[in-house]
Amino acid sequence: MDGARLVVDEALPPRWPDLTFLTSPAWLRMMGDRPPGRGYYFRLVRDGVTLAATTGYLIEDPHCYESFNLHELMWRDPPVFPDQRRPPAGPPERSVWFPFLAIVQPGYDADVVGATGPSPERVGAL
Repeated sequence: MDGARLVVDEALPPRWPDLTFLTSPAWLRMMGDRPPGRGYYFRLVRDGVTLAATTGYLIEDPHCYESFNLHELMWRDPPVFPDQRRPPAGPPERSVWFPFLAIVQPGYDADVVGATGPSPERVGAL
């Protein structure tokens, strides 16, 4: 987006879009360190206004909780989700998958939020 820049914060920034409960600053603070790994706040900002925002967590622990563990989600036996389809190849070495960045809102709401609601253009730019 013209004139917009990506800002990455290591703490919840003072101007965070508060559009839904699961993406609200109150919920983000309450969830704290529930996702394993270091949290980051990604914002697309233009003229001091956050246009779109989401959170991400740098997952480094190969044995972390299954909902944030890409290796477990793909290859755990039994599967994390009963109806999931596995990739055709067998499981790679666990250590190959770490670290990775999981883009997710704590509380498991994977929406990108912005000042005027969802926008494919803003999400694409973010």
